[in-house]
Amino acid sequence: MFAPDRAILNDIKSGKIDRDGYIKRYRDQLRKVWPNIKVWLDGLDPEEDLTLCCWEKAGDFCHRNLVIKFVEKYRPDCLGGTDIKA
Repeated sequence: MFAPDRAILNDIKSGKIDRDGYIKRYRDQLRKVWPNIKVWLDGLDPEEDLTLCCWEKAGDFCHRNLVIKFVEKYRPDCLGGTDIKA
């Protein structure tokens, strides 16, 4: 649900789009699946912790940082955490 689609990844890796282009396209992707995201968010128990993981290195430009901003607009009680270095 939150993973960027293959076309966005290919385009950023090949240089066809820059970071701003990636952000725009990824936000568009999230908007398209918003109904699914909303159902998922509505089902979260505010008393339970939840962690979203990504394989990108901590500090790298990554969709996880965009996801939390998107989620926080709808569920301000869902607070973004910090990158954990493995």
